[in-house]
Amino acid sequence: MKHILSAAVTATLLFFTVASSALENLTPGSFAKSATFTNGVKMKMIWVPSGSFRMGTDDPSPPDLSGLSFEEKIHAERQYKERLGNVADDEQPARTVQLSGYHLSATEVTQEQYYEVTEKSPSRFGPGATLPVEQVSWEDAMEYCRKLTDRERAAGRLPAGYEYTLPTEAQWEKACRAETEGDYAGDLDAMAWYRNNSGQTSHPVATKKAN
Repeated sequence: MKHILSAAVTATLLFFTVASSALENLTPGSFAKSATFTNGVKMKMIWVPSGSFRMGTDDPSPPDLSGLSFEEKIHAERQYKERLGNVADDEQPARTVQLSGYHLSATEVTQEQYYEVTEKSPSRFGPGATLPVEQVSWEDAMEYCRKLTDRERAAGRLPAGYEYTLPTEAQWEKACRAETEGDYAGDLDAMAWYRNNSGQTSHPVATKKAN
């Protein structure tokens, strides 16, 4: 049975996770259960504990417009329509998912971390050492996982039976939700770069509030 050190590709950005049900059996100096560690490419891995969470979403409820001014009503209706449009069919209905603990990279894989393993720089934006790598296909991401796994094993930093790979959608969503149940784990503008605040470009990792 292989244990997982995961990496995720989301919207062409690369993330990693480490998942295993046997972390408690590891020797001192290797991955410790519930501990944060940094690998050979300076990728910080954070422990996400086992547990259940509500994955996906139900149709959002229509807003209560009573007592609102005309401007407030229009704003609330527009937000509601936008939320409806952002709910994909495969995200419904919300359901309870149980996961074992795993490690997840604290940030997207940076351009420097990707280049150090592959000697390639595919990103459209940059170059920038701390910018997230993008323009990476699923095949490219899996090859990066394989090369990073081989590299960490050769250096003695990766226990037998462990490997880097892409996280599942459930692993990704559990970490993003951070024990919350709303649409977002906090103030979206404070936590993320996205269409409305990014200026249509990438930004250095770890410059927003963590979720």
